[in-house]
Amino acid sequence: MTQLQPSQPASLETSIGSLQARLAYCDTLVKSGLLPAHVNTPQKALVIIQTGREMGIGDMMALRYIQVIQGKPCVPPELMLALGYLRIKGFSALVEQSTPDIATISFRADGRQPYSHTFTIGDAKGMQLVGKDNWNKQPATMLRWRCISAGMRIFAPDAILGLYTPEELAPDSKVDMETGEGETVAFTAMTILVP
Repeated sequence: MTQLQPSQPASLETSIGSLQARLAYCDTLVKSGLLPAHVNTPQKALVIIQTGREMGIGDMMALRYIQVIQGKPCVPPELMLALGYLRIKGFSALVEQSTPDIATISFRADGRQPYSHTFTIGDAKGMQLVGKDNWNKQPATMLRWRCISAGMRIFAPDAILGLYTPEELAPDSKVDMETGEGETVAFTAMTILVP
């Protein structure tokens, strides 16, 4: 991981020029038509990219994986897991059990007590997740992803920075069964004004 350097204050003129250049960059990305549907303005792209940079991930990965729901950045469990591997020395997550009824994941890292987390179909029912399309089609996969996100929140909050999954903040989110990526029904409106 790269060393963090103290930021130097920029003049207002430099900040505005930089912001305008960044918005122009984001405008080009949005106009490409290759971004997720919810990233439909340069301002949204800029906020997502900046959030990704603060998390230590690249622009395109941020645009692909970060969503903003109710003003909060959310990421799929796939990215939570990747952040664990990127940020924590000796990190590993091992699937101990995975059936349509239960998922258990063991988390380990250098200098930390091992931790196992379990998420059951009963937990999913209690959260009113069961009955949704993805949960009906592949409950074992969905249980694993929920187990990973809940386990990461306990074992590695420093890696995921308190992030939630889209499904946790917006229950009507659609989550891809294979990748854990989410697509929300509505994206929070954001406006950035440039003088």
